[in-house]
Amino acid sequence: MRLKANGNVFVTSSGYAYDACKAVSPIHKVSAMQKHKKEKDQGKQYYHYHPMLK
Repeated sequence: MRLKANGNVFVTSSGYAYDACKAVSPIHKVSAMQKHKKEKDQGKQYYHYHPMLK
């Protein structure tokens, strides 16, 4: 529910993250694992996935 509402979800493994992200993708595809460039005062950055929309 949080993923479908564009919320963040924290899980205990990258496999769980991948599966959850794939489940909410309308085409069942997931981006490669990402870690965005750390920007000043933005806090810790975590590796993550994005659901593909097209």
